[in-house]
Amino acid sequence: MTTPNQWRQPAYWWRLGVSLICAGVSLWAVLRLTVRSLERQVIWTDFALFHATVNRWLDGLPMYGRAIPMFGAPRFTESVNFNPPQFHLLVLPFAHLELRPGLLLWQAFSILAGGLSAAIVVRTLGLGWSTLPAMLATVVLLNSAALSSTLWFGQISLFLAIPVTLAWRAQRVGRWTQLAAWMGIAASIKPFLLIVFPYLLLKRQWRAAVWGGVAWALSFALGVAVFGPAALVQWFDAARWPSWAAHFHNASFQAYVSRVMWEWPGEIVASIGSGAGILATVWIAGKRDADAAWALLMTGALLWAPLGWVYYEWFIVPPLAALIAARRIPRAAWLLVVAFVWPITGISIRVTGTLLDSQIRSIYFWGLLGLWLLLCSSAVAREPTSVPASQVAA
Repeated sequence: MTTPNQWRQPAYWWRLGVSLICAGVSLWAVLRLTVRSLERQVIWTDFALFHATVNRWLDGLPMYGRAIPMFGAPRFTESVNFNPPQFHLLVLPFAHLELRPGLLLWQAFSILAGGLSAAIVVRTLGLGWSTLPAMLATVVLLNSAALSSTLWFGQISLFLAIPVTLAWRAQRVGRWTQLAAWMGIAASIKPFLLIVFPYLLLKRQWRAAVWGGVAWALSFALGVAVFGPAALVQWFDAARWPSWAAHFHNASFQAYVSRVMWEWPGEIVASIGSGAGILATVWIAGKRDADAAWALLMTGALLWAPLGWVYYEWFIVPPLAALIAARRIPRAAWLLVVAFVWPITGISIRVTGTLLDSQIRSIYFWGLLGLWLLLCSSAVAREPTSVPASQVAA
């Protein structure tokens, strides 16, 4: 309840003004995403490819292959589905729907999955309600490139955010086997998440690593049981290296090298740099507490993997929220927010009118690199502390 003295304080009006602005920006972001989703030609979404893949299987055709016909219309010259068979269990309930309503329902369930992940984070951290921080967080998330690209492409990142978030929660309370099991399932769909397993070995969590491998194998076995062994063979054959790895939305180091260097020595630089980055990520994470380690692992997974699409930045949110709540992120680091809310259609934006504008094409890479360097630095380092009993019970 507002007291008369609060009405006279400038800080109160400042907070109220910022909150109202945040509310307006949030509403605008929701309307913009809704309109763009309705106006989008669904044939160009990744969900259309998922939908076509499952329907090919239902029609008795091979699930995978190059240049898959997309509802009678040309799509990409390289229309290949890089997701393994077990992933399509998520798509199967949408297969009998028309493409547009199927996409809208997929997006709706994606938002629900994101809300569930957010609820897990809030409960795990025991966050109380504070209007201004909540509004600022809402603005950043609703205007993030991660959300825009997830809904724009009809991607799976918010669904995968659930097991990744549960793995982070398990790590905070020292439940290593649960962590490994959740990440085994997630990594069976997105291999860059396998970076967690060298970390488990470094921490000498042998049993957890084994159970994670079992979960990974069972996930593939489930896909084979439903779609047949032929689908797995077709996936291995079709999932060749894509020719569009240098895309604007790929924030990885390898994508950046592909954009700024020739094929030679670019491939060598990318391979050596990524290998060194993975080793550094795992080694430094082994010396950090749970939240700092997980933030570094998820950031490193995107930065040093060949395909670090911006819509997978959701995986960084839970540990980053914990670090922010604990006031472990320096204020200057908030400048990195610019890179994470940069519009996904902003590839041709000109700021300086010089050659520096060419780096806008790699703004997601620079933001991810900046965050990785921050997490590697001593600025967020802290000795591991004991987990409160209330969190363990939760």
